[in-house]
Amino acid sequence: MKKILVVLVLLISGLFISAGICNAELKEGPMVLKVKGLYLGMDIDEACKVISLLMESSYVVIPPSTDGSHGNYLIITEGGSVLYPDSKIYFTIYAGKDKMVNYILFQSALIDKLFGAVGISSEDFVREFIKAYKIPDMEPYESSFYTTYDGNTITIPGGWVFTSSNGYKVTITELRTLTIEPIAKKSEMKFD
Repeated sequence: MKKILVVLVLLISGLFISAGICNAELKEGPMVLKVKGLYLGMDIDEACKVISLLMESSYVVIPPSTDGSHGNYLIITEGGSVLYPDSKIYFTIYAGKDKMVNYILFQSALIDKLFGAVGISSEDFVREFIKAYKIPDMEPYESSFYTTYDGNTITIPGGWVFTSSNGYKVTITELRTLTIEPIAKKSEMKFD
């Protein structure tokens, strides 16, 4: 009888521990967010392999400049240029000098292509993204405007954002661009 009771206590304890772990993941999102095989911290060469599997088009890897103008590796696809946003750039991925990916941007045309999301509203895409990648929720934010030094007004589209204490932030704009970028992990913060 004591053995059965001990086994039951261990099983119930295990369920509560498992529930706590699952609950933490539900609250904070996955430890590492992998979207279509890409994630922060992966090696740039591995990212290139993933991109070549996802895309029929070519990509370009631009190494850090020797003159200091930019210190990251940059991967772009579809032969576009960051300077010309109307071109068909599908991915923009940065990696530091250590060749570890530290920024991922999926453009809306790529989202339509990879996720089969043509004709789906941004709200529905966000809802499905949350479910598919086990993100607890994404908080909406409003569009904002600012004026540049030369008097032009720039509009920053609204969207949804999720910030995880696991060290990343996900943003999806109303225009359906998806950004994954690093933030400080809760364990790395210092307030003393």
